[in-house]
Amino acid sequence: MEKKAAVAGGDQTALLQFALDNYLDVFDTSIGKNLREGEVADSFWVKKAGLQALPLVEALGVADPGKFFDHLGKLFPQLKESLERKKTALPPAKN
Repeated sequence: MEKKAAVAGGDQTALLQFALDNYLDVFDTSIGKNLREGEVADSFWVKKAGLQALPLVEALGVADPGKFFDHLGKLFPQLKESLERKKTALPPAKN
């Protein structure tokens, strides 16, 4: 959906929102959502979905990026340093 949004003319928000929703569906498996009975989340795909969702969360302004960074950092402590750098590069929150 992100690639389609990149080549689509006009308002790309709906396509980007659809992509973000898909990423978040995968990311939410880390807390037990969207799983079948007996199924467990795959940490590789949870991490990939979270990292792919980050720029969309920021661009669409649908959630607090800081909280999203914190949640991702708790799930994947090995990313904490790089996430902190990205977090400090964020523009200040709008009030």
